Amino acid sequence: MKRWFGIPVVVVTVAMVVATLPNSARATTPAPLSASDQAFQGQVTAYLQNLQGALNAAAQNPATKAAIAPKLQDEQTALNVGLQQVPNLTGPQLEAMQAIVGTNSNWAQEPATVQQRLAAVTAPAPAPKDVTGGALSDCTSGFGNIQADFYASWAAAQVASAANAVASGMPDGADFAPALIVAGVAYGVAAEISVVTGGLLANDQDCATAASNAALESQFPTDASVTSNPDNYAEAANQDDVTTLKSLADGIDTTIASIQSTTSSITNKLNTLSTSLGTAQGTANGIDNIATDLQSRTDSLLSTVGGANDGTPNGGTTSDSANGLANAINANEDTILSNISTFQNLSVRLEIERSLAEYSQSAQVGLFQLPATQGGYLERARDLTSGAITAMTAAGQTVNPAAQMYLSQGNAYYANGQWTAAFARYALAYQLAVN
Repeated sequence: MKRWFGIPVVVVTVAMVVATLPNSARATTPAPLSASDQAFQGQVTAYLQNLQGALNAAAQNPATKAAIAPKLQDEQTALNVGLQQVPNLTGPQLEAMQAIVGTNSNWAQEPATVQQRLAAVTAPAPAPKDVTGGALSDCTSGFGNIQADFYASWAAAQVASAANAVASGMPDGADFAPALIVAGVAYGVAAEISVVTGGLLANDQDCATAASNAALESQFPTDASVTSNPDNYAEAANQDDVTTLKSLADGIDTTIASIQSTTSSITNKLNTLSTSLGTAQGTANGIDNIATDLQSRTDSLLSTVGGANDGTPNGGTTSDSANGLANAINANEDTILSNISTFQNLSVRLEIERSLAEYSQSAQVGLFQLPATQGGYLERARDLTSGAITAMTAAGQTVNPAAQMYLSQGNAYYANGQWTAAFARYALAYQLAVN
């Protein structure tokens, strides 16, 4: 089975193949084409012409022009060579090609789809936040439309994949050289567009992530007195602080209860003394008033401390008691921890879906291709793929039938312990489902 390595060598490869065709193959007069073969031959011509349109669109688009321009002449030369070989396609070659691409009813429209998708790709716009760079990219000029980047890259990858399938499925030998040349040209041009748009997609995603992080960090509270971090972010109370505060509140509760008991005892004794002394009633009454005031102040202090189940009033931002404040802090910490967990799960899901959508044999994430028993996320990649197919179908969207087929193949590979092959099939199924 043939493989095509390196887009820049496509033109050289084509020239070498043409130059080395045996004289007997060139001189042999092919049998007349059947009506169906002639019709398919016309589709191949239109296919290459539409691919020329997609190449020109990429060369003119402000976002992809700089990357395409240096190789534009070579790519145009290759397409011309491919078009020159179409009349040399024999019946067996055309039928062999049709048997391969015929499994995809939309193959002939795919180059036109690339051109349409490129029209939506825009030059970088200023970032919403002051972002100078992402993890790998220079973001000083902002970033473009990530969704448009993805669809353009995905469409070009489909064209390249179909062309590679034809080239890989053709028999070797001079009799099939024209078909191999046509397929090789289509693959080279489509793969070049796919690489350029894929690089643009990666850059824009990196910059968008950097902008999102900058926006998030701008909302963090700051405190100029905090020196434990370079950005003076305010430190939040931790669980140890809350536990210590609650312990102190419990101790105050005990002390107040003791004071209240002692006060009640004193009041009782004063009342007895007042009755016994008689003449000292006025003095005793004064003392009694003081004790009553002390009782009131004690009750007020107890109310301020509050009980173990106190909380923040509905709709309020402060608490009426120390215990209520401690409980409110504890509840807010639980909410923050829950939000962090939710954000972590969402981040893992986004990374898995990005790997599924951008899958290639040269860039893979190992954890996503291993089962949970090995510390990976392969089962989650499978569930996300199956969920995407189900959701798109339920939403009334047209889903390529091959998506379910690749999902089933992935499950079979999974059952046999072929984890990497299973992830590759899940990626193909996912890409077909969300197109």
